[in-house]
Amino acid sequence: MISDLSNIILGAATFIFQLRIAYRLNFSGAINVNSEPSGASVYINGEIHGRTPLIVENIPAKKAILKIEKPGQGIYVKDDLAIFPQDTIDLGVVKLKPAGYLTIRGEPAGAEIYLDDRYLGKIPLSSLTIPEGRHSLRISKPFYLTENRPINIIGNQNLTIDVNLNQFDGEWDLYYESGIIYDFGHLDIVQDHSNLSITYSGVGFLNEDKEIINCKASGNSISFTLTDKSDGDTRQFSLSISEDANDLKGRLFHHDVGWSDKQGNLHARRKK
Repeated sequence: MISDLSNIILGAATFIFQLRIAYRLNFSGAINVNSEPSGASVYINGEIHGRTPLIVENIPAKKAILKIEKPGQGIYVKDDLAIFPQDTIDLGVVKLKPAGYLTIRGEPAGAEIYLDDRYLGKIPLSSLTIPEGRHSLRISKPFYLTENRPINIIGNQNLTIDVNLNQFDGEWDLYYESGIIYDFGHLDIVQDHSNLSITYSGVGFLNEDKEIINCKASGNSISFTLTDKSDGDTRQFSLSISEDANDLKGRLFHHDVGWSDKQGNLHARRKK
């Protein structure tokens, strides 16, 4: 009885193993690649597979990120290499381009780093090989203001960037711009990750006795409701980071009259 059960289990395990092999053969492809200079390391989706010239098999049939790199010699990157089932892609000899190195350090730890919209990793990053030339760098983390900046990588040189992402903490001037600039008052924001506290002081257009409720922070955006203590009149504010981390742009919705600013003319500028 025990022997029969063991045979059943062994047979089932063998069948599953064969099924996995068949799946990989039917739903995977391969690439054949060399490089100039040869002997470069080949990475697919961040995993090293060997050095050129090289044939890499059993690659899942979907888009893959191919990186071929030889320190001090150059790099080749293809972000959208399409792998087809039961097919071998012959890439021929790819020429490595001059490359430099990128180091990113600072705060907050764990902030995600994107280069030309391609994910590189998290802070800190040290001496990452990057193709020579101009690139767009984006650094972000939930509840922090995203930083965007252009960078220029020079061959065989290391570019070090110190980062300190801001939260929404601080004093902001709130205004609405539509031909004429309306001063909406000032915001004093205290933030602890998702916890947000806003104190409002009204001047100009909104100089009534106001109270802020329903404060929320989500990623690069904040929202809050401004309520008139005397008559309950409410306005909903929604603000998001623009290209400049010290400038927020957004929309205003006036609940009581059903009016909504569809142009996004609401602004908040951080006081220096």
